[in-house]
Amino acid sequence: MSRVVQSAWLLAALAIAVPALASPRPEHAVVAHPGIYPDLVGRGEAFPREVILLGTDAEGGTLTLRVPVNIFPQLQQPGSGVNINLNQIGGASVSSSLYDSGNTALKVNCVVGCTASAGFTDNSAFTAGTTAVTNVGAVFNDALAAVTSGNAAAARITSSRALHVNLRNNSGTEIGTAAAPVHIDPTGTTTQPVSGTVTANIGTTNGLALDTSVNGILNAQGSATSGEKGPLVQCAVSTAAPAYTTAQTDPLSCDTSGNLRASVNNTVTVSGTVTANQGGTWTVQPGNTQNTTPWLVQGSLSNNGAAAGANRVAMLPGVAQTSYNNGAAATQGRDAALNIGTDGLAWVAALPAMRPASYAASATVAPGASATDVAVLPGNASNTVLVTRVKISCTQTTAGIIVLQLIKRSTADSAGTSSAMTVVPDDSNYAAGASAPLTYTANPTLGTVVGNVDTYKLGCLATSSASPNDIYILNRTQKPIVLRGTAQQLALNLNAATVTGGSVAVTFEWIETATITP
Repeated sequence: MSRVVQSAWLLAALAIAVPALASPRPEHAVVAHPGIYPDLVGRGEAFPREVILLGTDAEGGTLTLRVPVNIFPQLQQPGSGVNINLNQIGGASVSSSLYDSGNTALKVNCVVGCTASAGFTDNSAFTAGTTAVTNVGAVFNDALAAVTSGNAAAARITSSRALHVNLRNNSGTEIGTAAAPVHIDPTGTTTQPVSGTVTANIGTTNGLALDTSVNGILNAQGSATSGEKGPLVQCAVSTAAPAYTTAQTDPLSCDTSGNLRASVNNTVTVSGTVTANQGGTWTVQPGNTQNTTPWLVQGSLSNNGAAAGANRVAMLPGVAQTSYNNGAAATQGRDAALNIGTDGLAWVAALPAMRPASYAASATVAPGASATDVAVLPGNASNTVLVTRVKISCTQTTAGIIVLQLIKRSTADSAGTSSAMTVVPDDSNYAAGASAPLTYTANPTLGTVVGNVDTYKLGCLATSSASPNDIYILNRTQKPIVLRGTAQQLALNLNAATVTGGSVAVTFEWIETATITP
């Protein structure tokens, strides 16, 4: 016997597909050839091969409709993978224009709750009451209760259809309240720039001067006197000078002739040439007492007195002394009178100079074979060296003559075997000498020759001789040899002579002073 399948979706599909059964009342369906329905496989349901639809007509007669399922090849329950082909809806044939093949969907025409007119285009002309648009819902009711958090509600409008706006900052805090007023800048303290022309109207004048009246009293320099206007400077006229009280404002004072009273109480400095015309008798005071003493010209300086260089108006011709400067040292930077003996004669003497600093270095050296430079005095980087004196003598096993050369070099010697000579300042108050003289026991690499300052044939006596030795002395106190920088040096050269069994004694004397440019 066939299984009755009471399936609402199948009966509805049959009613749509067979319009003749729309009037009769279908009661049930009987499956003639059951099978297994794919959507019901898991539940063991039978698949209908043939559907028998039973019903009654108006006279009570039985109607039987046998419908093979294969006439619905695309009938499908949703999710079963089998489609439904609908040929008619409500007895009307289904047009292909109702199907959107691109989106695999039926086209729907909204009839209720919407308009059939086209959607409103952005930035199109709008006619109130006519143009169809989708309105934003809002309510005008000032008594509406507050909305619960998380609920949706209609916006609130005014009676003029304007939206109520509640201002908040980017953190969500309400602003525009008494506690948080709205400013035109973030902090309320920032100076606001103003561009363009700002017109400020005073309303009523209230005693203020307008531009037209102020401009009337402003006169350009060199304006014609006639017809000009200007502020009047007040001057109180009186026969005698009035008495004014401090910290008060008073007018200028004039005499009855219209002269402005002026008083000069302080020293007035006048620059340029001042011409004074004599209007009466001038009294010239030549001395301390008017018209009684000769003209007095008095200098302000004293011997060894402190005075600026620009203040040396009068110089003392000399001061009589029983000893040179009366035995007292003069002070640096002060004026001093000439020393005159009590016999009236001016003291002139060539005394040793205490400045600049002077030095000496002396040593004995045993030169190597075929000796070249055996001693040098170099310049230095701190000051200028003035060589004033060089002294040389020598001894050897067998007395003989050697050619001595005093050479100035522009580059210093190098290498060789050298020893530093002890530098002795002539005054213990002098700073240590900057130049460092050397002696050589093995020949150095010679520097560049500028030329020979002097050449001398020096007699070297035998070491055992009791006779006085030959001594070479270069004395340049009046015109010293100048050495500048560390490269320049004065060298004592033996011209390749070999001093056997003896030695050479050498002494340098020099002055170190600030750089002197000829």
